[in-house]
Amino acid sequence: MTDEQAKLVCVFGCRGSGKSTVAKALVKDRPKVIVFDVMGEYTGGKFVRCNTLSEVKDAMRARWSEGFQISYVPPNGTYHVEALHELALLVWQVQATYEDGRDSRMLTLVIEEAHMGFPNTQLPRDQQGMVQLVTLGRHRGIEGIAITQRPALLNTVYRSCAPQSYIFALDHEDDQASVVKTVGREHAEAVRTMPDFNFLLRERGSVRMGKTAKTGRITIKK
Repeated sequence: MTDEQAKLVCVFGCRGSGKSTVAKALVKDRPKVIVFDVMGEYTGGKFVRCNTLSEVKDAMRARWSEGFQISYVPPNGTYHVEALHELALLVWQVQATYEDGRDSRMLTLVIEEAHMGFPNTQLPRDQQGMVQLVTLGRHRGIEGIAITQRPALLNTVYRSCAPQSYIFALDHEDDQASVVKTVGREHAEAVRTMPDFNFLLRERGSVRMGKTAKTGRITIKK
């Protein structure tokens, strides 16, 4: 695997717009997947639900050779920033096998409600796990998919490092303005009025239209 392949992705959109459908399609064939699943949306199929980091470790250990899909649902009342920081440290640790050549498989970390776990605020110095993952994770084959209804509230470290964004319709004016800065004012109307399951794909400076079906099939217009 090359560093280029271990990329960061943003998926922005209001509730019901289709963003989680796209996210699930993106991880369908990934060999190792962990979802920071604060709403408990990833159930069924191959997904194993865990409520503690100890359970996450056990689930990875039991399925390491064949790959895994793990939904980590922190208990009610958990401080999401701290929980995601600790999960990021765990992901960084286990992916040392990629960096030293023992395992060529990437690990994909999906972050639902990403603005809650990695907010656009100054994080404490002892909770920099996500910053490390975002800035250096490619060297350990760590991919990220950040999903949120509130892109303006997502940490700018992630947004600035992500070369690819799926942008569905957004409700809040500050979120619309934040996204328009990256896609251009010519797409402002689309950001406000995009029909459900339609999106803009921003990828390395270019912007294209796309759509997804409820089955997860993604179509990108040329």
